[in-house]
Amino acid sequence: MALCVLMIRVYHVDLIGIGEALNKALNTYPEDRKQLVDRVQIKYHCCGVNDYRDWLQISWYEKTKNLNNSRGAVPFSCCSKYDIGPCIHEGIGETFFISYKYEPENLGLWKQGCLSRFERVYLNGLYTLAIKGLIFGCFYLLGAVFDRIVQSGDSTALQDDRFYCWVFGTKPASKRKLDNDVTNRNMYQFEEESDKPS
Repeated sequence: MALCVLMIRVYHVDLIGIGEALNKALNTYPEDRKQLVDRVQIKYHCCGVNDYRDWLQISWYEKTKNLNNSRGAVPFSCCSKYDIGPCIHEGIGETFFISYKYEPENLGLWKQGCLSRFERVYLNGLYTLAIKGLIFGCFYLLGAVFDRIVQSGDSTALQDDRFYCWVFGTKPASKRKLDNDVTNRNMYQFEEESDKPS
């Protein structure tokens, strides 16, 4: 239980840290993070932190192109390689851009943000770790049961001509021991009866 709480806590803290790191990378995109951000967006099929609109909030385009305009644009790495149509990654949201209707499904961009993609990858890793832990625990428990069976059988091998194995409790009574107990009890009762004065 404590491990589950710890995993959830670490998961939450890590996602907050990943979101902050992605925001920082987007804000420093033109200076030194361009290749890294482009590789991440291409590999994970994502755009921005939450979605492509994150790019419209920062002025990365003007710094990259040395222009002083406010055209809405996203990097080319946001373009989906699975869309048949052209990728609209510049002039997003402009009213005079008439050749394409401004609808997110017509842009040819990755619709999901990188944070949700990382969340999925991170959760898959946590689930894999939890499942492997459960499987390891089951094998460990099974090994302990078999060890107990072998130990109990080994401890009875010298006393009887047969192995008696058990997991819980004590050694079951053997037929020979039961016969000896019955014989001893009968002899004891016979001795008691013979000792009584008539």
